[in-house]
Amino acid sequence: MHSLSDFADLPMDEQRALDIPGKSLGWRNVSMTPLSIARWSGVVTVNGDFFTYFPQTDELIRDDVLKAIAANKRSKAEFASERARQLGLPF
Repeated sequence: MHSLSDFADLPMDEQRALDIPGKSLGWRNVSMTPLSIARWSGVVTVNGDFFTYFPQTDELIRDDVLKAIAANKRSKAEFASERARQLGLPF
């Protein structure tokens, strides 16, 4: 599961590239806003940007931010499993 707090784990250059002025990275407490329609569809489009809804955290995350977070988590997991393999540990 991803959340907006995972954005802080991205490398600083990726954060700068994704933090575009005038574009939101996402929203929290979506169920209390007009964007709560995303609770039913799972996605919403705002000003041409696509956002995915996460019911566990009640957040909307912009899809390009979500893709960067997922890639960062995947590369960390791959690094950890490679490191464990090199050390002869089970993974």
